[in-house]
Amino acid sequence: MKWEPGAPRTVAEVPLNANVKTLRRAARNDVFDADSRTALPDMANDIRNGRTTSVVHGNEIFGEREYREKPNAVIIGAGPIPPLHFVDDRQAPRLAGASSP
Repeated sequence: MKWEPGAPRTVAEVPLNANVKTLRRAARNDVFDADSRTALPDMANDIRNGRTTSVVHGNEIFGEREYREKPNAVIIGAGPIPPLHFVDDRQAPRLAGASSP
């Protein structure tokens, strides 16, 4: 598929980092009490949302806002999926790369 002006932006997953993977793995460990296992996915979501926000901000700086006299000649063809909401993770959709409990 070739990009053309006016084509919709591709939506892409921000890859999970080691901290997010570790927290999600720990949430499945029965060694921790239920309250801890419930809080760990929210901590992972918070890290992931921060990384998503960073990507959005980077896109704004390098392709959408004119911070200089002459803006970058960059067209942003992809953006991250929206931030995850903090809900009961047992009912939330699973991210690619994250295993089910």
